[in-house]
Amino acid sequence: MSRLSKAIKKYGLLLCIVKVFRKIFFKFYSKFNNLENRMSAKRNKQYDELEKFIKKSNYKKIFIFYPYTEWDIPVFQRPQQIALSLTKNKDILYLFCTKNVSNDHIDGLYKHVKDNLLIVTDFDFLFNLKVKNKVIHLYSTDIISKYDLVEKSQKKGYQVLYEYIDEIHESISGSIPDHFYYKHEHIMKNEDVYVIGTADKLIKDIQKYRTKNYALSTNGVTLEDFVLKEKEVPETVEKITKEYKKVICYYGSLASWFDYELLKKCAKKYPNYAFVLIGFEYDDSYQKSGVSKYKNIIYLGKIDYKKLINYTSKFDLLVIPFLINEVTESTSPVKLFEYMAAGLPTVCTRDLRECNGYDYVYMAKDDREFDVDLIRALEAYKKEECRERLLEQAEQNTWSKRAEDITKALKIQK
Repeated sequence: MSRLSKAIKKYGLLLCIVKVFRKIFFKFYSKFNNLENRMSAKRNKQYDELEKFIKKSNYKKIFIFYPYTEWDIPVFQRPQQIALSLTKNKDILYLFCTKNVSNDHIDGLYKHVKDNLLIVTDFDFLFNLKVKNKVIHLYSTDIISKYDLVEKSQKKGYQVLYEYIDEIHESISGSIPDHFYYKHEHIMKNEDVYVIGTADKLIKDIQKYRTKNYALSTNGVTLEDFVLKEKEVPETVEKITKEYKKVICYYGSLASWFDYELLKKCAKKYPNYAFVLIGFEYDDSYQKSGVSKYKNIIYLGKIDYKKLINYTSKFDLLVIPFLINEVTESTSPVKLFEYMAAGLPTVCTRDLRECNGYDYVYMAKDDREFDVDLIRALEAYKKEECRERLLEQAEQNTWSKRAEDITKALKIQK
């Protein structure tokens, strides 16, 4: 008789089953508990390491970014660019707190981007860490944090930096909670908070509330990201350039403020020109616009920011076809300076305020003038002086210069 048969005879079938499952449960529980303990020990070690790293440092300023977004998002925008540019100053440590939900995939507490720029998953730990020279860095596109964060920060003796970077509007942020409006208004009134505005219209809004501790810092460009690094041009671009006489491109958000009707008029008038769209669908406006019915309007989808230059290097002209409304009047288009760095002239619609005053950036006041400016810009592109002047203007509007605006406002010296 086998051991199992003897056990069943002695204890009964049900009791034997219970004993077997109990043995299996405790075996796996022990393994899981050991794994959990090891993970906990690893995490505690990371907390100790990060605390020692921060406390032993002699940084003049330690920026802590509130985690309303992530670092490695498809659209690499102002928060990431400012963090990278601020940390060119070795007296600054930047701790970019991330939601760590869908893009960053950080296993543990933190990860280095470079020596003085880290992505961190625990904002509360950093906020409560007892170190001097903290700057809590907030953005107006953050509809999550509340005004009590500002109050707690100031009570602890931290500086608070608030970047007012877009018109506060549901077409940008979606449904906006009441506590956000409360936070924004009280920050504007609190002159101990340092406020940065990215457009003239936003600065005028700021001036309604305060007379000090604010500065203009428009968007910018990282020049080296728009130097062609790879000789291989994407096959899709090669195909388009062979099929069409000229290639005119827009890249950025496809949203309700994009003038799809103007794009359709241009595509109809110039069937031998390709109108290329690159970017992500911010809302359902692209699907509803009907532009996909036009053969020479070609949507390439989302393209990694670092690979944009491999596309734009083969294009003839770039455009910013926006409708004029309270959102676009307050926008400093990042793409404007990136277009300049790529050496391509730009045609903008209806006198966009923040695109004024640059050479080889054509401001069309109506659809007819937009048509005329397309031809003018295509002619200008043939001239070497056009590309040289565009690059000069890009050099005057780098993210490094925008970071200097901030360090100057906060009185941080190199």
